[in-house]
Amino acid sequence: MRVCGIISEYNPFHTGHAYQLAAARAAGAERIVVVMSGQFVQRGMTACLDKWQRANAAIAAGADLVLELPVSFATASAERFAAGGVSVLRKLGCVSMLHCGSECGDAALLRDTARNLNHLELSGWLKQGLSYPAALRRAMEKQYGEAAARLLDAPNNILAIEYQKAIDRLGGGITLYTVPRAGAAHDGAPAGGYASAGWIRRTWAEKGSGAVAEYLPYPPPTGFRAENGLEQAALYRLSTLSKAGFAALPDVNEGLENRLYRAAKTANTLEGFCAAVQTRRYPLARIRRIVVAALLGIRAKERPAEPVSARVLATAEGGYEILRSAKQEKKIFCSGDTRLLSAADPYETALERRSVRLFSLAKEV
Repeated sequence: MRVCGIISEYNPFHTGHAYQLAAARAAGAERIVVVMSGQFVQRGMTACLDKWQRANAAIAAGADLVLELPVSFATASAERFAAGGVSVLRKLGCVSMLHCGSECGDAALLRDTARNLNHLELSGWLKQGLSYPAALRRAMEKQYGEAAARLLDAPNNILAIEYQKAIDRLGGGITLYTVPRAGAAHDGAPAGGYASAGWIRRTWAEKGSGAVAEYLPYPPPTGFRAENGLEQAALYRLSTLSKAGFAALPDVNEGLENRLYRAAKTANTLEGFCAAVQTRRYPLARIRRIVVAALLGIRAKERPAEPVSARVLATAEGGYEILRSAKQEKKIFCSGDTRLLSAADPYETALERRSVRLFSLAKEV
């Protein structure tokens, strides 16, 4: 049984994702397991649809099993997000392929780039006030040239590179495969019969589900959430934190807690809060992830280094074979029963319950 893993958000699941599932089958996958973000996503916001809707859409399009990436990994930086997903796949004990979309479409180039990153010196660039991604690009350009650095301008390339870094760091055993993104660019307008998830979310929010229906492989569901659907709850939570409370959150260092604390005392909107904190060193996505961590009560020192559980969100017949293999390996606990998950992984299960409750309070469009 050749099992392929996909790490995703499906925010929402669209025709491009269905295309990727078909490409994974064409590359030799006999079973496909998806590790997917839950009610909150890596960009630092609620998902546009609940995790069960998105998981069931993936099963209908050809996935065999959808597992939830634990919350503290799903809402983290690209590096931790990728490491969490790869760790879940490795601990299943039967996954030999990791399939992802990328702008370059060249798995060998992405693998080489991931290994080159290990030899870069970033401290000098970081001291100039650059963000980590910007420092990485400048260091890559200096050592390997502009063509190599351009790979880091594309978000799906970056995730693919992070997947390979995680595979290497965790001991290998999984081969990276990639397929070029079809049609629309990241967050761009539709092209070639495909639309990006970002365009679909914006258009759905502004014009309704009918405007995006042709780019979804299923009838548009109800329950679409606005990106700022928890704005008031977030503003209240931020206003209650002390400087020490901000300092305890993930990705808060070098005195950033002072900027966060000052902004929280004066901001009347979430956009205003983020604008007051954002700098060249601290990009918007990082600030939004900090907001989500504050909402969910995620503290940097409490987060586990690797996932120990993964909630089963949806499964087809072939998914049970994967789950049986994982049970034999006994390296990760997979279940759909929150009582059993709570006993095996109380920290992430508590976060998952909190995320479900908060998601239910987010405004619908």
